[in-house]
Amino acid sequence: MAVKGEANADMLSRIPRPVLIAGVIVLIAFAGWMGYRTLGPQPDPVNELTMAQDKWMDRIAKESGGDSSKLAPEDLNKLQKQTYGHGDQALKAYAQKHGYAK
Repeated sequence: MAVKGEANADMLSRIPRPVLIAGVIVLIAFAGWMGYRTLGPQPDPVNELTMAQDKWMDRIAKESGGDSSKLAPEDLNKLQKQTYGHGDQALKAYAQKHGYAK
């Protein structure tokens, strides 16, 4: 009667070595891919709020050409709140990036 450990060793010896190596490579590749999907870069969530903010920022950048002094007071206040006081820099950078800077 064969002992359980001997039976497993006998079964592994019947599997051709290239098949065993290929199986291990596939398993490692699958684990790497799952790790990358789980822990890798995540896409930014796009929802109605972010789309509305992008449209608003696009509109004020076009109107002002990147110059915050040309904004209406309510737009300037909203911009300063959204950028935590860095509205001038954010507007200028956005206008330059999108080709609205004058």
